[in-house]
Amino acid sequence: LLTVAVALDNTSRENGCTEFWTGYQQGFLHQSNTFDGQISRDWIAEQQHIYAEMQAGDIAIFSCFTPHAAAANKSSQPRRMIFLSYNNSQDGEHYTAHYSHFRWYRTRQMSSFERVKHYFI
Repeated sequence: LLTVAVALDNTSRENGCTEFWTGYQQGFLHQSNTFDGQISRDWIAEQQHIYAEMQAGDIAIFSCFTPHAAAANKSSQPRRMIFLSYNNSQDGEHYTAHYSHFRWYRTRQMSSFERVKHYFI
């Protein structure tokens, strides 16, 4: 499993660049104490991580298992990126399950109006 992140805009700590927690790329980091599978903030605060500050056009290539996140954009500048994920076809199709969970996670606190506006669901 591999992800390629392409920066469409410059990214920085101020506009919430992607952060990576190192040393966990070998397999899924399971957090059994969370309902939705998200890694706890307490655990994250204790771990070493790096900021991927990028220029528009830069790419970052990383294992899909590497824990990663982006903070809120606190600047007036956009922070657009494209994430392309690849897996061996012998491992099966993961797109449907991944994006079903992603949409649930992103929309679980949105009103039905907001969900339709952003996700057409």
